[in-house]
Amino acid sequence: MHAVLAASHEAGAVAVAGLCLRNFMGEATVQDASTVFDRYVFVYGTLRRGELRDINRLTPSPVWLGDATVKGVLYDFGAYPGVVLGAPESTALVWGEVYAITAALEQQLDAIEEVWPEETAEYIKCRVQVAPGGSAGDEFSARSQAGQHVDCLIYAGAASRVLGRPVIEGGDWVAFRSARSEE
Repeated sequence: MHAVLAASHEAGAVAVAGLCLRNFMGEATVQDASTVFDRYVFVYGTLRRGELRDINRLTPSPVWLGDATVKGVLYDFGAYPGVVLGAPESTALVWGEVYAITAALEQQLDAIEEVWPEETAEYIKCRVQVAPGGSAGDEFSARSQAGQHVDCLIYAGAASRVLGRPVIEGGDWVAFRSARSEE
């Protein structure tokens, strides 16, 4: 018998009651019963689904919650992007995905983004409020309609590293990379 995900977004943790998890789209994800997803991460570039470093290939697997946006400007670093977070009054948006993750997965992401064991100064790990978006009717995007945001980890580009880099218009790495490969 499989239990269903018991989650409290306000508490900031996703506790696993059994083996079968369901993300907010109702898709099942199997995890070990001891797995605790106690933090969220917003990914906007090569860690997105289907991309070069797809976060879903890591272990323990994250739980996809939905699509989302952050206020900021996305820059082209060539093989990957970097976001500089915008002021609250900014209207520029960067598109990405939100996942519930474990502490062990966060440590892997820190290594991938080179903020641990030593910072390279290309990325800065910080927290950001993201606006859920995506498919109408799912629980995650319903938070956006209610004016709620989700506190997430993000690996933002250092402002000193984006000087002279081209801006990715539209703020969507996947669409940009796809269009670039078709040229």
